[in-house]
Formats: sequence, structure tokens, C-alpha cells
Amino acid sequence: MNYRNVATLNQDILGWARELPRDIELIVGVPRSGLLAANLLALHMDLPLTDLEGLIEGRVFKSGKRNRFGNLETYLDEPRKVLIVDDAENTGRAIKNAKDTINSAGLKHDIQYAVVYAAERSKSQADYICKEVLMPQIYEWNLVNHYHLQNTCMDIDGVFCPDPTPEQDDDGEKYRQYLINTPPLLYPKKTIGWLVTCRLEKYRDLTEQWFERHGITYNNLVMMDYPDLAARVAAGRDAAYKAEVYKKTDAVLFIESSLDQAEDIARISGRHVLCTETNELIEPSAIKRQMQTFNRNKHLILNNPSRFAKKLPGWVVKEAKRIFGID
Repeated sequence: MNYRNVATLNQDILGWARELPRDIELIVGVPRSGLLAANLLALHMDLPLTDLEGLIEGRVFKSGKRNRFGNLETYLDEPRKVLIVDDAENTGRAIKNAKDTINSAGLKHDIQYAVVYAAERSKSQADYICKEVLMPQIYEWNLVNHYHLQNTCMDIDGVFCPDPTPEQDDDGEKYRQYLINTPPLLYPKKTIGWLVTCRLEKYRDLTEQWFERHGITYNNLVMMDYPDLAARVAAGRDAAYKAEVYKKTDAVLFIESSLDQAEDIARISGRHVLCTETNELIEPSAIKRQMQTFNRNKHLILNNPSRFAKKLPGWVVKEAKRIFGID
């Protein structure tokens, strides 16, 4: 699983901007997510920006007070060297469609095409590529539209809606009101494979009603079967339970809100977990390396736990404290 978040996108484009030809005069974004990449590239290269429709209509996005490009209303009246940018390409269809659109418009500009992240089979469609990315690919900015969601396990609280506050989490009427009235944080366009939550089975009806009310569809809703919140907390199996469910499915990804739980789920399941708290992909291989580091440095962690707490993930520190009896 190859994942990129917006911060990584920005860093990759910053480096790419230094390598692209300096005679480019206009950046054009392929709607919709290509506009994010194009905007970042235009800012880093200090160039004017527009979208495909604007290019065809001779329209450039207005700049701020420090505009150094002259009269943008007439900027495209003369031929320009134009770079059309998309964020990612798997099949090459989006760039091909952009080329067909531009060719049919009969524009007089010198036009080239660029893709930030390209799969092997699509990279021949572009003149410039920032990075080749192996399949499967998933990106922070198009997560709610990604076809992999049907093959994904997703946490509920902290992902689809805010976590309950301590006051709301009373396992009583306040919690029921939270389940009814909590606002959605995202509206996926695809059906989710598995909702895997530590909510209790006794709240299944309210949970199902909330998802139906907000038009979010899913195939499976897996909930914890404890009599009450106290029994669930006493069991202390939240991450282990999610990991066990994950392992029983053919899901390719688990999306979890809590970083501590995400690390535990990845460690126990041996599979990828996307953490929405930090917008990072927790990789099983990285967890394995961290465990090796932990095993090599047990005595150092015992002697100086505060130092290692800054360098190692939460689950490693917790494991060290458990083994050595450190509070």
C-alpha cells in the first residue's frame, strides 16, 4: 500500500519545482484533485495558475496585490509555455482526456503534461513525472472517493464523527444523545467494507440509524459484545479486538483514529493501518523494525525511559513500562 498525505505532496512538489524547466509560463490544474497539486506547484514556481476550462477560455486566476505577471485578463492573448498538471495517474485516462480536450480546442500555446505520482502503466502519457508510485495507491485528499474503501475496515469514532467527550461517554442517556446528534466528519462516496468499532452491541440500532441518516453505506458493522462500558474498559482489548477482526477479513487497509491503537493494530495484525490522527500509514515492516529496536535496547529503556519515549512509538514505550514496571 503506497500512501501520500498532503504534507508529503507538498514536499515532493517543492523538490520537483526546482527540477522543472524555468521557461514555463503558466500552470494548469486538471480538476478536481489536480488543482491541489497545480496550486502548490504554481506557488513554489511563482507562476500564474488556471484550470483546463480557464485555459480554453483564455482566463487566468487572479493574483494578489503583489502580482508580477502583468494584466492577467490578457495574459493568454499571446502564446505561452503551459504545463498541465494532475496529482496522480493509475491508468493514464485522465491525462489522455485532458489531451483530447485541449487538442479539440485548437489552442496556440506550447503545452506539456505533468503528473506528480504515476503508476508504471500511465507514466508514458506525461512529459514530466515527479515520482513513480507502485500500486495500490491511496492519497489523503481523495480518500473518501477511493475504490479501496469497499475493501477497507474503518473505525467510527474519531473517523466518521468526533470522539465523545468524557462527559458524553457515560454509557447512558448522554451517550445515546451523542450517538444520535454527533456531526459527521466525512461523507464517503463509496460503500465501506467493514465498520469496526468499540461501540457496544446494545447501541447497534442508534449507530445504524446515524449512518442511514447521513447517507453513508457499508457492508458490515462489527461491534463489541460487552454488557456495559465498565466491562469493556476492564477487558482492555480495544486494539486487539480490531486487529482480530481485521485479520479475519480480506481487507487491504484499516483506518483508525488513535495513533496508539493504529500502531497496536498494525503490530498484531501484521497489516497496514492508516491513522487519521497523524495522517500517516503505519506499516507492518516499520513496526517489526521498531520491535527489534525495542528488544535490542530494553536495558537502555529501563535506565532512561524519557529519552526513548521521544524516539519510539507509543506502543513500544507502553510495552517497556509494562515489562519493567515503570509508571
